[in-house]
Amino acid sequence: MNKKENLDALLAALTWLIRTSFDVKDQFSPDDSIHAEMQDLILEARRNLAEHLRKLRALTPVELGLSLGIFKDTVLNLMLTGFSPSSMRFLQNHAAFSDISEMRERYVYEFAEPIDIFAAQSLEPLQLYAASLTDALLSAENPDNYTSKRRFDRYVYKKVLALLFAIESAGGRFDEDDDGGQESDASVPRRPFPPHLTGEAEEAIPEAAESAIEAMSLK
Repeated sequence: MNKKENLDALLAALTWLIRTSFDVKDQFSPDDSIHAEMQDLILEARRNLAEHLRKLRALTPVELGLSLGIFKDTVLNLMLTGFSPSSMRFLQNHAAFSDISEMRERYVYEFAEPIDIFAAQSLEPLQLYAASLTDALLSAENPDNYTSKRRFDRYVYKKVLALLFAIESAGGRFDEDDDGGQESDASVPRRPFPPHLTGEAEEAIPEAAESAIEAMSLK
């Protein structure tokens, strides 16, 4: 498998898996076996999420085919004004992010290790690109961000969403091989209600249990 093949799908699927595991876990008491199973699933998905973010960080802008200038402008806009209604519609084309419209609070990007807008503006585009990838990874690796679904949404889910949005807005592609070959047609796990990941991923989606196994096994 090509090293960038389906990375966006895997990242989205893993964030979806963690969010839905929180939904299930919260329906059971801490002494229930299902509660414990969901907690274990979240822990394993967290490890996989960090691993795939490391793979993404290892890719160069050239390998992704993105414009660093546009990437920087997009990140700066996310830091200043957050997601606009038009970007919301764009994100709803992504399987694991189609329910972003359920989140009523406007999301403005903040770095875990504080970088204000003036410092970000002074960075070279490549430096801001590297900082954004590192920031997403640090947030995904932080166990404190998995203490509740609300905290996970704010500090991991939306951050991964913002990173993929910035990459794709800058022309980055995950769906073709290094020499411009064919698009990948691997399926993207979806949840039993809504979801959507890229325009290319439109196949039938397995049930939730199958999705969990598939997402955990794709490394």
